[in-house]
Amino acid sequence: FRGPPVPPLVPNPITDYRLPQKQNQRLVESYSEAMKMRILAHELAGLLSSKAPHQHGLIAGGFPLPPTAERVMASLSMVARLRHFLNERLWPDLEIVAEFYPEYWLLGRGYGRLLAFPSFRVSNTGKVALAAGRVENRRVLELDPKRITEDVTRSWYSGTGTEKPEHGSTKPEPGKEGAYSWIKAPRYDGKAYETGPLARMWVNGYWRRGISTLDRLFARAKEALLLTDLTEEWLRQLKPGEPTYR
Repeated sequence: FRGPPVPPLVPNPITDYRLPQKQNQRLVESYSEAMKMRILAHELAGLLSSKAPHQHGLIAGGFPLPPTAERVMASLSMVARLRHFLNERLWPDLEIVAEFYPEYWLLGRGYGRLLAFPSFRVSNTGKVALAAGRVENRRVLELDPKRITEDVTRSWYSGTGTEKPEHGSTKPEPGKEGAYSWIKAPRYDGKAYETGPLARMWVNGYWRRGISTLDRLFARAKEALLLTDLTEEWLRQLKPGEPTYR
């Protein structure tokens, strides 16, 4: 969109402006509101975990800060504001972008393979909010971590090819020809997979339209909405006055 002529929106190399004035103005307002929501989300995390990001308040066994009634009510209020922004701003804004830039449903496919690990345990029996799995040829398949290897062909480490993480070595070779990164490249059955919100949403059935630039954006929004619901559910399970650290 065409934003106000202030940093970081200028200088802007983009020339493909398609949004009518009304829709453009809406996205400008949403951009400003999104900054406030980012601050709000960090404040929400800080109520129980000291700060955001990289929380130091979360420790083995619990939280040092007790979930007082005041903290829980304040947290619930923040979650409600975040959910309102996601429903009334982010999701409709994405629909506007998709309407005027429909080719982005076709761009950014990547490898077309997705991989997700389990996230957010919700019971002592091992049940999770987001299950593990992988996607290949639009089919959801089981994930076997034993089939994951690390490739160092293009990494500044000695050796070539792939090894299982537990058998791999980490011997620096800064001058290695053809290398460009200190990061090892993970592979599943020797193939590259994409992780992130789209992978998690696809594996768990929340978003399966396709694999593209727009699909990733919508999947992020879908996951954010899901997390606000989960956060509210968890907050309502807290009982003020009970021990927070064992």
